[in-house]
Amino acid sequence: MEGRERVIRAIEFERPDRVPILHAIDPAFAIKNPEITRTILRRYPGDFAQIVDVFSLVKEEPMLSKGIHRDSWGVVWKVLHNGLGGQVIYHPLANLEALDDYEPPDPLLDPWFDRYERYLKKTKHDKYVIADMLNLFERAQWLRGFKNLLIDILMGRPELERILDMIMDYNMKRIRRWCEMDVDGLSFFDDWGTQKSLMINPELWRRIFKPRYELMFNLVHKHGKFVHFHSDGYVIDIIPDLIDIGADTLNIQLSVIGIKRVGRLFGGKVCFISDVDRQKILPYGTPMDVKNHVKEIFQMLKRQEGGLIACGELGPDVPPANAIAMYEAFIEYG
Repeated sequence: MEGRERVIRAIEFERPDRVPILHAIDPAFAIKNPEITRTILRRYPGDFAQIVDVFSLVKEEPMLSKGIHRDSWGVVWKVLHNGLGGQVIYHPLANLEALDDYEPPDPLLDPWFDRYERYLKKTKHDKYVIADMLNLFERAQWLRGFKNLLIDILMGRPELERILDMIMDYNMKRIRRWCEMDVDGLSFFDDWGTQKSLMINPELWRRIFKPRYELMFNLVHKHGKFVHFHSDGYVIDIIPDLIDIGADTLNIQLSVIGIKRVGRLFGGKVCFISDVDRQKILPYGTPMDVKNHVKEIFQMLKRQEGGLIACGELGPDVPPANAIAMYEAFIEYG
């Protein structure tokens, strides 16, 4: 079974021959551990297309290189280490008076569209192709600043609607462009949780953000593509909502919420992209800890019909032995 078919069968609960593998190797891990990274990629081939190899990402994506960078939205980032994401040090809409004169970037001026088209033309599409990392909540944070945005939400400021509508217009145009290509799915990335709760009241989330996600998800589904949603933190309050509006896969911090709880409440209802504990077990556990952790994830979320994609993010703090143990467990239990 080819990787693309394996992933689609897992998402649709149609009995893949094994649990598909999605690599999530940070460029910083690859820079620090080049030989181990090559060994992993050779020994445990992924089922998802790798449009740009992990060793070339820092060169292809300037925002991953050490230094100060301004993105296309005018947000300024400080990156401390090659291969890691940065932190925002300037928010162009920190002062709402700037909103009247603010111009968002052209959503279609992006070299990644050409990279995907070149990949799709030169391959037989035997790997599953997932595109973009669309943000809504996080993009608003980067424009306004986290504290400012939370106050906007709480106060119900009309400027918040203008900012979110601007981001939505940008995202919808990108979705339409991606859907002109032969990609299989689109990914949405918004971290909604702290360690203990959602960042805002769930009812505010449902009133302000859920309808907007639903519009985007519906557009993706209209073109026959899958929706992949990632969110860190304690997000259990909105999992039923995300399933309700059509998220086809969820990549959430299982260990923050509780693996058994997630499995009991949602196992078999949606396909999960696993998140191997990257706060404690991957960086600080033993290889056996890692294997036992992966085993528990698979026991709670894997169904005979599908419903699980194996993934664990490898940051530069992960020992090589733990990285190998994670992939060995993917094969053993998948």
